[in-house]
Amino acid sequence: MTDPIDEGVARRLLANAAATVEVVEHAPLTLTGMPDPDALHRRRWVSPVAAAAVLVLVVGLTAWALGRQAGMSPDPAPRPTGDPVETEHAFEAGQMPSYLGFDRADAVADLEARGVEVDVVERPTDCSLRDVVAGTSPGPGAPLPTEKWDSVTVWVTAPARTEGCYDSWLDAWKLLRFARGLGPAPEFTDQVRLAFWGPGQSNRSVTVDAADLTDPKAAAWTVCDGATCHAVPALLRDLATRTWTRGGQAVSPELLVVDEECPGTHSSFILTIAAGRPACPGLSVFWTYDGEGRINVISMSLEGAPAASPPPIEPPTAGRAQSAREFLAWARGKDDVPRFADRVRNFLAGFTSPWNDRPEERFGWAGCSGLGYPDCGIDPLGALFQEKRDIVVAAGPATCSWRRDTTPASLPKRFAQAGDDIVRLQVKNLVGCDDGAVVELWIRPDGEIYGVQLVVPALPAG
Repeated sequence: MTDPIDEGVARRLLANAAATVEVVEHAPLTLTGMPDPDALHRRRWVSPVAAAAVLVLVVGLTAWALGRQAGMSPDPAPRPTGDPVETEHAFEAGQMPSYLGFDRADAVADLEARGVEVDVVERPTDCSLRDVVAGTSPGPGAPLPTEKWDSVTVWVTAPARTEGCYDSWLDAWKLLRFARGLGPAPEFTDQVRLAFWGPGQSNRSVTVDAADLTDPKAAAWTVCDGATCHAVPALLRDLATRTWTRGGQAVSPELLVVDEECPGTHSSFILTIAAGRPACPGLSVFWTYDGEGRINVISMSLEGAPAASPPPIEPPTAGRAQSAREFLAWARGKDDVPRFADRVRNFLAGFTSPWNDRPEERFGWAGCSGLGYPDCGIDPLGALFQEKRDIVVAAGPATCSWRRDTTPASLPKRFAQAGDDIVRLQVKNLVGCDDGAVVELWIRPDGEIYGVQLVVPALPAG
């Protein structure tokens, strides 16, 4: 049976056939249905190729028409178009803008042009682009500091390594910067499938040429479900320019990447932008690679954070609980030093030793370069000092959807096997790590603290 052909192929065959037909100039008009008196004498010039093309065209058109009647090859539905519902948020002249993903020099120059003094703090990271803004204090939407003694703190990435990193971590930063018009996109396959899924919506997808995706605001990025449209770059711009709040004050969002599969995503590379640790996948972008390391599918999750109740708090043993409360009070400025071991393991990336030989000094815990307690954002003591809400003391490690390389299983064997010694300090009535500072302590039954880990930092509220 002849395979059906679509309308485009049929039209091309017709055009090719017409191009090979030679008609004698000044040929007399022949009326349809009337005998042609010169039919026996006129020569019509039709090449063998044209004749074959016409034959193929007739057969093809017949098969195409029969196929349409049988429902074998329907016309593709027109692709819905429209503007994405995600919005890039604008800030007033007196508000702090969002610089997430900006180059260090550009963010500093823009702030200085606004008459603001800037303090730049390098934030040690594992794998990321270098000298890219990872957060600010105050956060986007907060009043811009105007007093002479006020300043803006800009955290920039300072990766310990860029070789041997997962492409997903570098591509996450590239996607964010591309969405904001700050750099090129990651490498795509020649064709890319774009998709989204969410509550009460169909799972929609389209396949587009990568050449049409070089502009983050190009219409090719848009995927629609009826009159509702979404786009990956628009979602990232929306999240990066929102005003995120904690305790009624604007705080800086972070770029978050999880390298474990979230429910329903079928991908291990998931990116979101948020303050705190949202449910996974929540509002996020995730993608897959082909065999050559190029992105071939990019999807959006439009799931809101599910309603959940705080997990039950299991109290630690009396000695551990007392020691944890003393550590919290001391971190927040009290004089009484908790009971430390002679050397305390400090699980903290950054400019600090993994072992703290003088744990009784508050200024020996910070991982920032040139910024210490209580202003450093990567300091277990500073995080608890900056977090003003009630903290609970609970047994066991924290459970965080967006946690990476900080689970007990990834720690040295001695600490990984000491799960009974772990006590966590966490904001009261919160689910998992969705907001606020989280610190874990390794405490022996007699109350001696021998390990400290900052799981989630608390950025200053501004």
